[in-house]
Amino acid sequence: MRKRCLVIAMLIVSLVMPLSTVQAFKLRHHGGLHKIERVVDHLDLSAVQRQSVYSIIDAARADVRDLRSKMKENRKQLRTYVKSGSTDEQQLIELGAVVGQLASQSVVNRVRLMRDIRGVLTEDQRVEAERLFKRMRRHRHRDKDKAS
Repeated sequence: MRKRCLVIAMLIVSLVMPLSTVQAFKLRHHGGLHKIERVVDHLDLSAVQRQSVYSIIDAARADVRDLRSKMKENRKQLRTYVKSGSTDEQQLIELGAVVGQLASQSVVNRVRLMRDIRGVLTEDQRVEAERLFKRMRRHRHRDKDKAS
């Protein structure tokens, strides 16, 4: 029983760690708020629009920071659980559930951010923003295309 719990815990950690790390990475250099700011800087925004968009981004930045720290704490708890050799199945399930909740909250925050920013833009600016995001996606995946 103990060995089974340990194997399950290690499996969950091995599956969860990369996902939470990928999400944190997306919110840093190559994606998330930095990417959104780059797109916004290329749009022809009025002063009022720029102020509105950056206030939305600044509010989201605090949420991202908070969520990232919660993800980090959850990863620490999962590592501690695995190292302890605990067989407490309920604790493992609770830690796994927190991972799902944090990932879900991350998706909700990102969609909410994009929705709020789109609400400030004109139709032409929305089209241009989508074009820029597509270009960035192609650029980000260009090495993957060469490898295949």
